[in-house]
Amino acid sequence: VNYAVPLVKVHFGEQRTGDFMTFLLFGVLTLTPLHYVAPSIAQPFYGDSLIFMCLYLWSRENPQARVSIMGFVRTPAFYFPWAMLALTALMGGDPVPDFLGIVA
Repeated sequence: VNYAVPLVKVHFGEQRTGDFMTFLLFGVLTLTPLHYVAPSIAQPFYGDSLIFMCLYLWSRENPQARVSIMGFVRTPAFYFPWAMLALTALMGGDPVPDFLGIVA
């Protein structure tokens, strides 16, 4: 919500909500065939990947914005998706859904 709402309002604009839906549909259509193409990296739920897809686009639209990671480290938004991916891996989570969202 923190990144998707400004993305819709600023980048896509109030009158271009259909473009945002097309963006999300593109992500769904990109991620869904992974069950058949690469079953080893396929996920049962692609919600995290779609969130990271929005986060990645937001970070490219606002590269100079400063964001805080867990309240301790401040980084430019340009590196934010990669920092969150590293944080997921460091905390023992599965970084594959995050990486798939960045790739999509």
